[in-house]
Order: sequence, then structure tokens, then C-alpha cells
Amino acid sequence: MQNLNNHKDVATMFDIVIWVTVSKEWSLKELQGAIMQQLKLNMESTIGIEEYAWRISEELKGKKCLTLMDEVCDFIDLHKVMDYEAFNMFKQKVGQFIHCPGIKPVAELVIVTQRKFGFLYGALYPEEYEIYIDYLLECWRAEGFILDADEFVHDKNVFRDARDKGHAMLDDLINVSLLESSEKRKCVKMNKVLRDMALKISSLIGDSKFLAKPWLYLNSCIHLVELPTEIDALVQLERLPTSTEVATLKRLTSLQYCFPKVDWLEVFVTTSPVWKKGSCLTFQFAVGDHDSTCFQILESFDYPSYNFLTLVNSEGVNLVTSKVLMETHAFGLINHKGVSRLSDFGIENMDNMLGCLIERCNEIETIINGNGITKGVLEWLEDLSINNVLKLESIWQGPIHARSLTQLTTLTLVNCPELKKIFSNDMIQQLSKLQHLRVEECDQIEEIIMGSKNIVLEFYSLPRLKTLVLLDLPKLRSIWVDESLEWPSLQSIKISMCDMLKRLPFNIANATKLRLIEGQQSW
Repeated sequence: MQNLNNHKDVATMFDIVIWVTVSKEWSLKELQGAIMQQLKLNMESTIGIEEYAWRISEELKGKKCLTLMDEVCDFIDLHKVMDYEAFNMFKQKVGQFIHCPGIKPVAELVIVTQRKFGFLYGALYPEEYEIYIDYLLECWRAEGFILDADEFVHDKNVFRDARDKGHAMLDDLINVSLLESSEKRKCVKMNKVLRDMALKISSLIGDSKFLAKPWLYLNSCIHLVELPTEIDALVQLERLPTSTEVATLKRLTSLQYCFPKVDWLEVFVTTSPVWKKGSCLTFQFAVGDHDSTCFQILESFDYPSYNFLTLVNSEGVNLVTSKVLMETHAFGLINHKGVSRLSDFGIENMDNMLGCLIERCNEIETIINGNGITKGVLEWLEDLSINNVLKLESIWQGPIHARSLTQLTTLTLVNCPELKKIFSNDMIQQLSKLQHLRVEECDQIEEIIMGSKNIVLEFYSLPRLKTLVLLDLPKLRSIWVDESLEWPSLQSIKISMCDMLKRLPFNIANATKLRLIEGQQSW
């Protein structure tokens, strides 16, 4: 309903859009009052509901009006609310849709078969529950809602075509507001009224599979210790899958799974026929003693076809994790022990890495050791976030080979108290695509870009930098030593609690797009 209210095309199609949320204890006068308030009409306590209906009707006369009533739980006679002729259409499509005995033929007219099944499937989730799109499409495929999806795992082109069909079907449901896009861009959800409607439709379908599933799904149950003994009362339960069972699935196309130990991951990698034949499997794996943060890295990326590996509360470098890392696009290390550098995992295993999150890994001292490296490293990395790494002293140690970090667009550094330098002169030359830089709570940082008497930086060293955020850096004295560099893309700067920073290297000539400098009043 909200999507429909905010849709840009609606504003061009109608002169007035009225959106009213109907409470469970609604009254006719209260409903009229909400409508009149949106129409900016005055209400007089001495006037009856018939007069209010006439006033509303007069205000809307000759205008194209769309009326949206959210959370309707009972029949509403719109003739009594507002006396206009569009009531019959509203009654047919909305007012009676949930409770009218004729719901089945109406539903079959409104929703084509494929889209209807996709819509009804949404009722399996609680109202307003955020459903991962990739997971939903996989369920649709398994249920046979996506045509020609039987060949998912046999041919890459057919695989992509089937996924495109699934996304097209999902877009149709969103466009007609049967599903809503979530604030989490990779999720959709269904509101209460539409879910009630879907359940009502399902109840009229004989032997409907949408009212109950014979499987038990466990998702985000971070505090679950054991299943209750009463579970044996679920006589219709067909399966509760284990990681060993998952490894036997031959038609698997997408898997999100938390492996408590690396040995469990090794079982999957060594025995899964899908993994062995190098098919189009997309995966999101967390390994270790995980908690609710284990899939934190997922929220940083918009594409459901990316592969994710997160090591949580685990230790060291294992052959199987290195093997999975070779297929990984986004890599997370959270509270990992036994490594002092990201490059300990093997730079040859990072060729596909697009995103990297390192958090609470207190033995890491540098990200990459470039000594002895003869090729570019992290050539496709776009997003690097380093948070609460207490012993980190540098991002890069040693020489930097050409093409290393050349695709990096976002760099975030938070609470790295031993970090003394960010960009060496060699490193800054590689960052022509960096757009966003955030440095926060790094107590030892004195310079953002290190000055050098022997090396002169190019004027356009950071030509695409758009945003710069510097917070709580008590020793920071300089961003750059003078105003010799050009900042052609810089748009906004935020600086707070950097009391020793007295001068900025920007002016109206070298930062022509700079529009906002935000800082403390005392600074």
C-alpha cells in the first residue's frame, strides 16, 4: 500500500491520493474525519455523517481520486463515507476482496496463475517479515513456479534465464503492490492485509500447499540450544535437514548455511556433487561459533548472486577455507585468531574478491604484505571495512604491484588504535577510483596522506573521492600538506573531534564541487 501511495506514476494518474489506515475500533465518523483532514476540510461537531459524505463528494467532484484503505478488517460501506461513483470498482477490487464469498473467482481474474502462486507463497511468512529475495526465488524454483527451471543446474545460460524469469515475476508482484520492497534492498515483505487475503484465497483452494509445509525451517535462531521433546508430536513433519544431508543434494543452486566447525564445511566441499562439478551454485557460508553478526557482510551488497564466506570466532588458515575463498566475492573475518595478515589466506585465492570485512581480529597487524609479490593483489576489491582491529599498524606493508586495489571505491577504518598511516605515496597512486573514505577512532593517525620529500604526487591522486568523514582522531594534523592536489569530485566533508587539525587542503579552485563541510562549532 505504501509503495502504491509513493509511486511516481500514481501522482501523474490521479489528482488526489487519499491513504487512510483503518483501526480495528474504527467508526464511520472517524474514517470520514481522516479523509477530510487529508482534503484539508473543516469538521463541525454538529454536522451528521450524511453532510460529511456530501462535503467529501463535492470536494472530489470532477477529480481523479485514488483512495487507499490500509488494514481493513471489516466491510466498509463507502456510500456512507463518500458518495462518489467509483465505489463499485473499489468494492469489487478491494472492499470485499478478503471477506466476500466470491473471493475465488475475483482472485483468479486479478492474478494470473504463475504470479498468484508466487503471491500466495508470501503468506507462509509472518506479516512484514523481511524475506531474502535470493532465498524466495530458490523456493519458487523448487515449487515449480518458474517455468523451464528444471534445467537450472545443467546449463549456465538456462540458469541465468530462469533467474531472470524469477526476478521478472517478483518485479510484477512489487509493481502491483502485492509484495513490498524492504528497506533492506535485498528483501521483500507482505503486509498484514495482503497476507490475510492470501490465506483466504489459499483456504478456498483444495489441498492447498500454502497453508502448511511439512518441513521445519530454522532461521536466525541464535539462542536455540535444543529442540523440545514435543517435536515428535509433529506427525506430518517430513524433514529437518542437516549439513550432511545438504551435501547430498544434487540439484542445489543456492545455499545459505552456518557451519559450526570448519570440518563440517570440509564435508560439504568434499562430498557435494554440486560443488565438485563447479556448477552455478551461489552460496552464503558462515563458519565457526557464530552469532547474529555472522551474515553482517551480506547487507553491504545488493546482488543476490554474490558468494559470501564469513569466518566467525574461528582460527588459523585451513585448506578448505582457502578453496572456498577462491569462489568467494565477499569475505568476512570476525573475531578470527591465528593470522597476522589477510594475505595469510593466499593472495592467489583472492582474485574474485569484491568486498572484505575485518572485525575484532586482534592479531592482524597489516592487511597485505607485499614483499615477494610479483602480481597485482585484490585487483577487483571494491569495498574494504576494518573495524575494531586493535593491533593493526598498516593497510599495506612493502611494495605495491601495479593494478593492486585499483577498483577500490569505499574504505572504512573504525577503532584501529595502533594504525599510524593510511596511504603511503605508492598506495595513493593506485586509488584512482576511491569515492568514500571514513576514518574513525584511530588514535595514532597524524596524516591521511603521508608527505614525502622524495616523491611528488600527481595533481589528481584521488580524482573520484566524493565523501570524506574524519571522526575522533585526536592526533590528526594534516589531510595533505598543502593545497597542491586537485579534488575534482569531492562533494562533502564531515569532521568531528579532530582538535589538532587546523587547516584543510581545499579551496574553491581545487575542490570545485565541494558543497558541504560539517564540523563542530568549536572547531
